[in-house]
Amino acid sequence: MPKTYTTIQGDMWDSIAYSQLGDVAYTDQLMNLNQQYREYYTFPAGIVLHLPDAAESPADTRPYRPRHQLFKVGCAGLRYRNQGVLH
Repeated sequence: MPKTYTTIQGDMWDSIAYSQLGDVAYTDQLMNLNQQYREYYTFPAGIVLHLPDAAESPADTRPYRPRHQLFKVGCAGLRYRNQGVLH
């Protein structure tokens, strides 16, 4: 029997993927299984969504970015914010 999730007010695709499947990388698979709701960015309460099989790794569908590169991006953003460039 397929797993389902019933939305609560304010749910978003990526937050559902993370909370129910453990990784936002499942967002595309979640949206593909529930195409009738693709127009929603923020969900109302009570919509029943089908969940993809979490045993199937989403890592095969996203580009690889080494962890140290992610850290550099984060530090650069903080540096610019501290210099007053970003508000």
